[in-house]
This record gives sequence, C-alpha cells and structure tokens, in this order.
Amino acid sequence: MALPDTHEQNPADGKKAIDLKFKPMAIRQDIPIDFWKKKEEEDEDGPMILEVKEAHEGEPVRGKCIVCYKPIYESEKNDLFSCPNCSREAHYLCATIFITEHQICPVCSSKLAHDNGTGKWTVVKR
Repeated sequence: MALPDTHEQNPADGKKAIDLKFKPMAIRQDIPIDFWKKKEEEDEDGPMILEVKEAHEGEPVRGKCIVCYKPIYESEKNDLFSCPNCSREAHYLCATIFITEHQICPVCSSKLAHDNGTGKWTVVKR
C-alpha cells in the first residue's frame, strides 16, 4: 500500500513543502507535546545552556559489577549481590537476571539457589 504524497511544490522558491497529516504524539502520556519540541528561547544572557552531570559524579567507586562491568558506587552498597562462595559483588538486578537464567555465580560458577525465606541467594551443596 502506497502512502499519499504529502510533498507539494512551492512555486515561489521551488522548495517542497511538507503537509503534516499526522500530529506528533507524546512519548509519555504525562509529558505534554511541547516538552519535546526544541526551545529556541533566549534570555538576557544569551542562549540557555544545559549542564549535564553524571548520576554518581564525584562519588567513590566501590568496585566493578561482575555481570555488566559498570562501576559500583558507595551509594549502591545496600543494593548489591555478593556471592556467598567467592564474595564478588554485582548490582542486585544484574545478578538476579544472570543467576535466574544460569543458576551459577558468573565468577566462581558455584551453583546458586534463591532462598525465598531470606530473600538471598545461597550456594547449593553438591
């Protein structure tokens, strides 16, 4: 099925004009469409410049996740998985996804099982 041609020739300058038959939709329902449009407003100091900061900028690094290899920051110490056998650490979500699929530690290959009573991963005795 061919889409209708939405381009029309502008006789004044020879450029094509686009007739938008579809209105843009918000990516999220709670954010208005205007939020996503480029703002070209200037204040008395000139164009607005946004400063972007990393979420953990300047925070001490505790180590590296054994699953995703991204840094583990001190503020994440309560949301970590630590292998009961080798004590290596991972983000809890990374470890949960990996161990649920493979049932082993990504470093020492100890067989692990989730203890629903404590909510922790435990080593399965062979």
